[in-house]
Amino acid sequence: YTPTSGRQRWCSTCVPDKSWRARMWRYGIGKQQWTDLLLQQGGTCALCDNEPKTVDHCHETGKVRGLLCYSCNLLMCGLDTDPIWIEKALAFRML
Repeated sequence: YTPTSGRQRWCSTCVPDKSWRARMWRYGIGKQQWTDLLLQQGGTCALCDNEPKTVDHCHETGKVRGLLCYSCNLLMCGLDTDPIWIEKALAFRML
């Protein structure tokens, strides 16, 4: 990241295109950090064996937790927005 004349710029290796620029702005990770997380997770979603497509983060702190597939990321939204949701979901599953 290099600030110049009020604009943010990143090297083309870390942030090669608009999709990476969006990740950098929103989550603070570039291509190398994504690759490192992916290797730590064994090349798959942190919760299942699907291909990760999204960066999961805590909505309160902004801290990146890992890379998830779309399905797992949607399920995690319920946990972040309503802590009671997991209890209700588990009870519902047992019906």
